[in-house]
Amino acid sequence: MKAVTSARAQLAVLCFFGSIFIVIFSPESGNNTRHRYSRHSLLQQSLQVRENPQSAPMISPPSPRRFAPDVESVRVGEGVAPDEVESASEKVALSHEDVMKFLGENATAINKTWSRLPKDEWRFEYGADGMCKPERPLSNHDRDGKMLSFGAGEDAYFVEDQCVGIADGVGGWNMQGLSSARFSRLLMHLSAEYFRNISQELDHEIPNPMETLQMAYDKMPLGLIGSTTACLAIISDGRIHTATLGDSSYLILRNNTVAYKGQIQEHGFNHPFQLSDKLLIAYTKAQSINPVATEWPRDALLASHDVEEGDILLVVTDGILDNLWDHDIELATQTWQKSDQSSNVTALASKLTALAANIAQRPNVPTPFQVKANQNGFAIFGGKSDDIAVVACRVVRQSNLSRTKRKSPNIIANSTISENNLVSGAE
Repeated sequence: MKAVTSARAQLAVLCFFGSIFIVIFSPESGNNTRHRYSRHSLLQQSLQVRENPQSAPMISPPSPRRFAPDVESVRVGEGVAPDEVESASEKVALSHEDVMKFLGENATAINKTWSRLPKDEWRFEYGADGMCKPERPLSNHDRDGKMLSFGAGEDAYFVEDQCVGIADGVGGWNMQGLSSARFSRLLMHLSAEYFRNISQELDHEIPNPMETLQMAYDKMPLGLIGSTTACLAIISDGRIHTATLGDSSYLILRNNTVAYKGQIQEHGFNHPFQLSDKLLIAYTKAQSINPVATEWPRDALLASHDVEEGDILLVVTDGILDNLWDHDIELATQTWQKSDQSSNVTALASKLTALAANIAQRPNVPTPFQVKANQNGFAIFGGKSDDIAVVACRVVRQSNLSRTKRKSPNIIANSTISENNLVSGAE
């Protein structure tokens, strides 16, 4: 009996010290350990939140999308920054040629031959809306009103008759006291400018989405700190052609049902593919600092889908995809189609923006972001507070197009101007 008791005591001691060893040396230990829960604990938390929404834990994702370099400070000036990046005790100044040489062929598409799309009667009847998250301060990056893109916090978008695009500036830069808003806004402006210029120069062709994204990225000024996801869609010859990089994406609905949905690109949870400043990439590589994201436009996913007149294209940031399920989008589209606003595509964009913004603030509504977070071991419940941007398009033939303006003032007129709802000339 004593031998059995002694063996049990030894086993208990071994288990005790073994558990301490596991906690100390587990790769999961560290700053994020308190955010991780077992499946049983997650289930209990979920049930508690459903019964009492006020019990939802105030937990944020661990360092979401943080890709600023590991230096003490990175300084940029107001507007377009000079061609230099400073750390606490080091300074580097590289010319555009130096950067191109350092980064090689990945950084540019100079002298590349593009396969272009036919210019025909297929067009987008478009509308858009956006809203920044409540805690984000307002700022204006287009004081002269000359930009072809529109801002919603760190989200940005543009619209043309045959091409639309959207970008989501990566929020991890906020942890360095910086913002990606200028980066995403300018990338979309340059995309719209390039598409418009080439379309006007050519009689029978228009650029494809990869060409548009690459050439816009080539024109980004060196030293403009930030990074962004991107999604471009172009209609031609009865097909919608897309280029998607990161977790901004698109949906095509036919008869109020999602017929196609673009894939997203992530390295891991809350870690999307993204385009970054070329100078900063060169700098971090040269200084052997933890690099920022180094995806290039050529890494974008390309797709092409047959469409019919009346199909609906939604190009959206993750503020929509993280808070709304496909059936939420289908129901909202169906409700819009049956309303007296069905001729106004901006009304659909506004409806989806308002719906996502509402769910983003509710801890007791299961969302796609919650599911992904729980699957990765994080006790996060309900919606995700984020900037939101939606470009809604109806597929039409030019003879049936109700408006053919290159830059529609309806985006301004039909957007609700409020503290958190941003329109042209604001971010």
